[in-house]
Amino acid sequence: MQLLHENADTVSPRQMSIAMNKWDRENAEHKLSSEEHCNQFKNDYIEFSPQTNLWIKRRDLYKQLRSINARRLQLGKEVNVTHFARSCAVADIQDPFSLTDKEIGNRIEACRARLRELQPVAPMLRIEHLRDCIHRAKERGDMKAVVRIRQILRNEKLRRRWRDVHKLTKPRRGGAPTSIKIKHTTGDVQYDTREEIEEQAGRLLTDRFQLARDAPICNGTLFDDFGYLGDTACTRAILEGTYEYPPEMDDHTRLLCEEAHRIFSVKSTEEISNYVDSDDFQYFWLHADEFIQSSHSHIHFGHYKAIAHDWYLSALEASKLSLAATTGIPMERWGSALTVLLEKEFGNIYLEKMRAICLLEADFNWLNKLIFAKRMMDQAYDNGLVPVEQFARRGVQASHGVLCKVLFCDMMRALHEMAGIPSVDLGNCYDAVAHPIASIALQAFQVPLTTIVLSLSVLQTMTFFLRTGYGVSTCGYGGILAMTQLSAWDKEMEWLPRDSPQ
Repeated sequence: MQLLHENADTVSPRQMSIAMNKWDRENAEHKLSSEEHCNQFKNDYIEFSPQTNLWIKRRDLYKQLRSINARRLQLGKEVNVTHFARSCAVADIQDPFSLTDKEIGNRIEACRARLRELQPVAPMLRIEHLRDCIHRAKERGDMKAVVRIRQILRNEKLRRRWRDVHKLTKPRRGGAPTSIKIKHTTGDVQYDTREEIEEQAGRLLTDRFQLARDAPICNGTLFDDFGYLGDTACTRAILEGTYEYPPEMDDHTRLLCEEAHRIFSVKSTEEISNYVDSDDFQYFWLHADEFIQSSHSHIHFGHYKAIAHDWYLSALEASKLSLAATTGIPMERWGSALTVLLEKEFGNIYLEKMRAICLLEADFNWLNKLIFAKRMMDQAYDNGLVPVEQFARRGVQASHGVLCKVLFCDMMRALHEMAGIPSVDLGNCYDAVAHPIASIALQAFQVPLTTIVLSLSVLQTMTFFLRTGYGVSTCGYGGILAMTQLSAWDKEMEWLPRDSPQ
C-alpha cells in the first residue's frame, strides 16, 4: 500500500487501477477466510446487571471447563489453563479442576435455573446498576458520564414502555417476496417463479435508474457542456459566475446553477479534505452496529468492526480509502451492489408498492458518509449555509416536533394569522438525481473533484443484484452506462489512456 501511494503520480491510471484492485482482492480474500475463525456472541434475553453477569460468566466457565477436560483426555497431557484459572477466581469458582463431568453438568443447570429466577427482576436490577453508576460518577466528578448514563436510562425506559404498544399497534413486517403482482390494462398478473420475479423487478429497477435522463441538464447543449460527471470547464465557469446561459435553458436548472455560484462565492476557499486517517476509521466502526446487512461481496460490518480494534489494520484500510479518494480510481468490488426487495405492507405484493433497498459495499458507503455527510455538511454549518435544525438533533424525540407543530397551529389560530406547514417529502428523489447537477452542487461546497468523480462513476457503472425470497439473483441489472462512461473518461479525464499498457 505504501508503494501504491508513492507511485500514484508516476504511473498511468490504468496501471494504478490494476495494482489497487489486485491488492483489494487479496485483502478481501483474507477477510472472507477469517470468517471461519470468528465467532459472534449476542444474547439479550436478560437485562445486564452485575448479578446476572456473574451467573452468565459462571455458566460459560463451566462449559469451558468441560471442553478443557475433553481436550486433556484427547491429547493425553496437560494444557495451559492459567487464564482460565484466573477467570474462575474472579467468578468465585473454587477448585474447578476437582469437579467431575456430572458435577459440572449439575452446576451448569443450577446457573441456568438461577438466571431463570433473575429474569423477571432483571429490569429492576439493571436500573439499580445504572443508578449506582451515576452515583459513582458524581463522586469522582465526571459529569459527562452522568449525562451519558442518564441518557441510557431514559432510552431504555422508553424502549420498555413502547415495546408492548408496538407489538399491538404496529402492522406486521413484510419480508422478501416469493410472488409479485403487476397491474396491466387487462387486469392484475401474478408472477410466482424466481425467473419471472427477477425479470419483472429488474425491468422496473432499470427504468427507475434511468429517470434522471429526462433532466434538462442531461440533454442537448447543456449535456455537451457538462457531460456525465460535471467535470468540464463549463462547470468551473458556473461556479465562478462567468458561464453564459443558453437562451433555451430551463428556468429551474438555471436557478440551481445560480445558487451553486452563490454558495461557491460565500464558501471558504479551503477545499474539503479527502484524506482518511485511522482515527476516523476507528471512531466510526467501533461504534457501528455489527449486524447491519451490507455488500454483495459478503464483506460485512463485522469485518470492519473487528479491524477497528487493531491500529495497524485500521491504518491499512484508511490508507486504501485515501488512495481511492485522492486518485479518483474506484475498486472493482464497489461496482456491485445488492438490492433487497421487501414488502412495505404485509401481504401487499404489488411490485410498485414494494421497497427496494440498495446495499453498497460497506467501505465505499462509509467513505461517502465521511466526506459528504460529515465533512462537507460540517463546513456548510460553519459557513451558515444550512438552517439550524430544531428536532433533528441528539436527545430530541419525534414527539417534541409533533408537540411544537400543534402548539404553532394553536397560536396561529388564536392570533388569527395566516400560516401553513408544508410537506416536502420527495418521491423517488434518490433514483432521479441527475449526476451533472449533483457534481456542480458538490463542487460548490468545495468537495475535491477526484472524490466526486469517484462516487459518481461508481454509481453510473454499478451492477445491481436482486435479492428476493428465492435468494440473490445470478445476473445483474444496471451498468448500462458503463461503456459510455469509459469513453467519456478516455476523452475528459484520461481515465483509460489508449496508449497505456494492457
